[in-house]
Amino acid sequence: LSDGTVLRVSDTRASVLALLVGMLPPLAGVTLIALALSLFMAYGASKRIVKPLGELDLDHPENAEAYDELTPFLERIVVQNRKIEEQMSQLRRQREEFETITNNMEEGFIVVDKNETVLSHNKSALRLLGAPRGSRADGSEVLTLNRSEAFRTSVEDALNGKSTQRVMTGNGRFCQVLAAPAMSENIVEGAIIV
Repeated sequence: LSDGTVLRVSDTRASVLALLVGMLPPLAGVTLIALALSLFMAYGASKRIVKPLGELDLDHPENAEAYDELTPFLERIVVQNRKIEEQMSQLRRQREEFETITNNMEEGFIVVDKNETVLSHNKSALRLLGAPRGSRADGSEVLTLNRSEAFRTSVEDALNGKSTQRVMTGNGRFCQVLAAPAMSENIVEGAIIV
């Protein structure tokens, strides 16, 4: 100073490490807020993006109002739906033809799977096996239709891979039973009984 005295002013300074440690709580708070905000915004954006997909009517995708980017996908679904409908229609026709043929046969006809469950049959089979009029056997066990020795062993032999021919008696008549295995790639998948 003008009188020759010296005035000394000082301040305590923190080290770089102390400054970094002091900045950690605010940085962590800002990071958490940014993370929460980004999660909230991502959730909202994904909801808006996915909403049109969830509202798609896959039976009639041509009527859907969605993104232009989805148009090729929707067109492909339309083509697939047409193919599936054509195939289903063809299968229905084939099944109706099969049922028409088998229901007009005089011979009884039964198809069973490897668990002896009836998959298909005609009216003549039920009549010849003595089942009550109007009854259906699809989905039931084949031996509930007839428990005679000839019928039972014919079914068992066919399911064991052996074609058989036996005579079955009952209700005052004789019936010839022909049973053959239904094979798929040399594996018995069921049996056909006439």
